[in-house]
Amino acid sequence: MERLRQFDEDVVLEKVLAVFWAQGWQAPSMAALAQAADVQRGSLYHAYGSKEHLFQLAFDRYAARVLAESRQALDLRRSLAVPPEAAAQTIIVFTRGLAVMERMDHEPQRLRALAAHVTTLLLRPVPPDRRDRVAKVR
Repeated sequence: MERLRQFDEDVVLEKVLAVFWAQGWQAPSMAALAQAADVQRGSLYHAYGSKEHLFQLAFDRYAARVLAESRQALDLRRSLAVPPEAAAQTIIVFTRGLAVMERMDHEPQRLRALAAHVTTLLLRPVPPDRRDRVAKVR
């Protein structure tokens, strides 16, 4: 007979994602992830099998959320100021550079400001004639 999970998977994945985000992929043990998620280590092993699988599920959930938020931002509020290929290349280069800066600076406010500047450069504001339509969709 299959046992029912005694925890909320959404909560667990959000909590382990926070640990992975703060400590990286290799540093946390399953025991540390279980403690952060407020569940027994055996429950994590039983539900997910391995740290790798747990990481993949947490990452997939994070990626889906980021993509959904990105699509919503592009579809509802603004359109790209550059061709999609150029925007994608710019984002890749920017995020690589941002990762390096994060390791050197550890100044979250500065990094957020840089991200806001790049966003401003890549997106154009919604024209006044479309603002009503955008507001209704929200």
